[in-house]
Order: sequence, then structure tokens, then C-alpha cells
Amino acid sequence: MSPDISADESAQLHLLVDSLVDSLGYELDPSILIGGWATYLRVGGDISQDIDLIVQDPSRRVTLRDRLEDYSESSRHSGGAKKARGTADGIHIDFPYESQLGDHLLLKVEVLAPYVDDQKRRGWSLLTIEAHITTKMAALLDRPDSEKGAKDARELVRLIEFGGDPATVIRILLEATAGDPAAIPDQVARAFALLADRVGFNKAQRKRYRDMARDWEEEARFQLRGSGPAPVL
Repeated sequence: MSPDISADESAQLHLLVDSLVDSLGYELDPSILIGGWATYLRVGGDISQDIDLIVQDPSRRVTLRDRLEDYSESSRHSGGAKKARGTADGIHIDFPYESQLGDHLLLKVEVLAPYVDDQKRRGWSLLTIEAHITTKMAALLDRPDSEKGAKDARELVRLIEFGGDPATVIRILLEATAGDPAAIPDQVARAFALLADRVGFNKAQRKRYRDMARDWEEEARFQLRGSGPAPVL
């Protein structure tokens, strides 16, 4: 909760965003909810005060343009990445298209979009747990020393603990990155290294996540050699 608002104001904001998540889920079907609200619907945790989504149907961008206040579109000169944003009822909404998630991992949204769970939550499609983990890694790597970065770290741990196949996470990272695939092992190792202090691990958790980081990094290097997922020993 922001220190600038009271507990009552925070509760009212939560209800407002919660209601907006519900209404947009049906208006924008078959769009994919990502970001903090996707994590909240899947594993609980912190409430996000903005909404992030991937719009699969181009016609839904028209719906958003008509629905949102302060609607704007922008593009990066490098790679032509595009995203749009606006507000609804004072809540910030951000959606990339023909774009990448993260300045380090550069995950192409069109590659992530097919990785969708069969089961919807409150009208929304969610990415598979493995694809979801990649997006949270991308967010953490971009802003590790911010308040949002600490929230990203907590959410990433929740997602990892929830489940997901590490080999599949690595495969999606290598498939989706618009950057140098050879950088993925080091990026994975860095994402894990950022967790301990931001989440407040105890000694046992630190050891467990160090071991996990080593395994995931080795998996990435193995897949880079073109052999597919590493064998389970």
C-alpha cells in the first residue's frame, strides 16, 4: 500500500480495480491478463494498482481506444515495438502489441500469446505458469531496486513455488527473446540472485534458491547447445 493513501482509500481503490478487472475481462475477451493482477488471480499476494494485458484480437484495441481515457500509442525506434496505454476510472491500463516485455529479456508478446491456460479466471485468459514466470523475470530484471521490483520478486517466488517446469520456462525464454539467446543463462542467474534480499529469505531458503538458480542456469546452457531439455538425474 502506498504511504500516501489511508487504509480506507486503499480498500476503496482495491474494490475499484477489482471491479474493473472483472468488467474488462468480458469486454476484451480473448485478451490475456498479465502483470500483478494475473499473479494475484493465480497465486494471491499483493494487489496491483494498474492493469496489464495482451490484446490478441486487433479489434479489441478499438474497444480499448473507445473505452479508455487518455488513450495513447507509442513505439520504440529499435525493432518497431508498439504499446498502448490509457486510464479507466482513474486506473492505469497498459498493453503491449507487436512489442517485447522487458528491456533485458525482450520477450516478444506474439510468441508468448499462444502459451495460455485452458481455464479462465474471472473472464480472463492467463498465460501458462511457465510463460507467466518469464514475464515476471522480465519485470524484476528491469526494476530490481524499486518498490515495484520488490513486489516483482515476491510474486516471482510465489509463481516458482506454485509450480511450473523449469525446462519449459527456459525453452519459452529462448524462443521468445528478441535479444541474444546466449545471454539467457546469465539473465536467469541474475533474476534468482535478486530474490533473497528482496523477499527476505532465511538461511535454508537462500541455499535452496542458490541450488535452484544453478539448476536453471545449467538447463539454459544445455538447451543453448541444441540438445533440448537437460536429462533428469
